Amino acid sequence: MQQSRVKRRERQKKRRRKQFFLTAAGLAASAALAVCAWWLWSGKANALLSGLLSAEGAEPEPVEIRPAPPRPDPPIRQEGDGGAGQPPEGGEQLRVRLAFVGDILLGGNVEKMMMKHGYDYPYAHVSGYLQSVDIAAGNLENPVTSRGTPQEKQFVFRASPDAVPALAESGFDLLSLANNHSLDYGPEGLKDTAALLDRHGLRYVGAGADAEEAFRPVIVEKNGIKVAYLGFSRVIPDTSWHAGKNRPGLAGTYDVRKPAEAIAKAAEEADLVVVLVHWGVERMSLPEKYQQQLGRQYIDAGADLVVGSHPHVLQGFETYKGKWIAYSLGNFIFTVGRHAATAQTAILEADCGAMGDCLLTVKPHHAGAAQPYPMGEEESRQLYARLSEISYNAVVDDGGGIRPADGPAADWESYWEKGKSKEEPE
Repeated sequence: MQQSRVKRRERQKKRRRKQFFLTAAGLAASAALAVCAWWLWSGKANALLSGLLSAEGAEPEPVEIRPAPPRPDPPIRQEGDGGAGQPPEGGEQLRVRLAFVGDILLGGNVEKMMMKHGYDYPYAHVSGYLQSVDIAAGNLENPVTSRGTPQEKQFVFRASPDAVPALAESGFDLLSLANNHSLDYGPEGLKDTAALLDRHGLRYVGAGADAEEAFRPVIVEKNGIKVAYLGFSRVIPDTSWHAGKNRPGLAGTYDVRKPAEAIAKAAEEADLVVVLVHWGVERMSLPEKYQQQLGRQYIDAGADLVVGSHPHVLQGFETYKGKWIAYSLGNFIFTVGRHAATAQTAILEADCGAMGDCLLTVKPHHAGAAQPYPMGEEESRQLYARLSEISYNAVVDDGGGIRPADGPAADWESYWEKGKSKEEPE
């Protein structure tokens, strides 16, 4: 009887110990889950999740950017300066002439036109000018390849490798691949595009074999001035298109932290930093609120000039801390759309000094039939007036010169809401 009681007590002790350990383990697991939930909620995991963001994710939250090193205040364009290419009075500092265009499509109906008229057809009216500037850049809106698998999306483009020699001879020096079409034929198509551009002496930004290459600046030195170019996209169809540690793809900008780091690093290596960014909403003449936020964050990080693409129509300009944001230059070489505004485009010329100052000039062009050509005087004046209407704290004068608006700064909310009511119909 005594022995039976002892055994029963031992069994009870074992059950109590087991129950104690199970309870302790449960409490520890609950605590761990609570810590993880707090970690995610507080944003500590944002850096790990940024590569998995949806292509149509929420507007970026404000991020504290480390200010760029201070530079002297740039000169302000005055009416009668004579436009870009003419340095300010008495200016003997080194200067460089940069040119920018919007979207370049060499596939689809554009390719049919080139097959009929020759691969140099799109550049007949602009190559002389593009060759005259120091550096000409644009956004290449398609892969150049004969391989790859077409992606499942509404519009899928690619161009023939035979189109690249004429593109290189036209006067372009650098192209951004950070857009929503560069991987239309998968990683193979992107790899072929990069190889072809390299072979023909065309530099590219915004995409690469991995994230390090995609976010790496291209630095071009002209006239003793080092100009760093970077390319980012906030229009990415699928999360798999984001460049990763061992994954080819694009330099995304849904989270501004990595682009800001790349800009700050480029500012330490170059005299001028130019950001080419794919963003906004198609066929809208005003930028979205997040575009202004991102553009200013780029400048806060060290950019001197921000040039946008993707909307397929011209958008306005903004001056911020003595630097410039060009929200969209529209289509340059593209198929003809039903929306009348897509047939208006412009070349943006920037006459920049080594201190980061840039004087901007708009050169209006028609973008019809895959062959841009200059507008006449009256059409140009009408476009200058329109661009002034849709610019923020900036105006375009009768000579195409862009300068800060007179008077106190406008309120962004009022500008945006007022402008939305004037949007052109489809």
